[in-house]
Amino acid sequence: MKKILMVFLPITLFVFSCEDGNNGQDGVDGQDGEDGVSNIQTIYTEITSNNIEFMGNPSDGYIVHKLDTDLINSSVVDSGYVVVEISTSNDPYLWSSLPQTNFVGFNGDLSSFFVCDFSYEIGHLYIKWETTYSYNLTEWLSEIGMWGVYYKITVVRPT
Repeated sequence: MKKILMVFLPITLFVFSCEDGNNGQDGVDGQDGEDGVSNIQTIYTEITSNNIEFMGNPSDGYIVHKLDTDLINSSVVDSGYVVVEISTSNDPYLWSSLPQTNFVGFNGDLSSFFVCDFSYEIGHLYIKWETTYSYNLTEWLSEIGMWGVYYKITVVRPT
């Protein structure tokens, strides 16, 4: 046992008594990585009673929110992609994709509902709310809690 201690004790003392040396020079930086995704952009909008238009005849129509945006250009219309999501809350946002159908006052009749959809053309995006009910502007304004909410628009330009 003494022989083992005599061998390991000096080795142990030697290992633990060593000091770190100076750090060497930094190496050459590597290549830059690829840039992130620059062809996807997102904008947010809130629809209110001040930024809708009532369409149709005075006693039966639908509402439209028109958003002017340079993000939707001819390349997006021809080969890109647009997604619109809706959130009834902003604390936190709870997003769900359009189109959306709401059955209000459901009593077994699936013929009465509200639909939110969107369309777009160069420079413009339209968010439209329709219903199977005959709604005039006053009736649409009474439903502002359903449509007067937050919308997220994601535009994907072709690469």
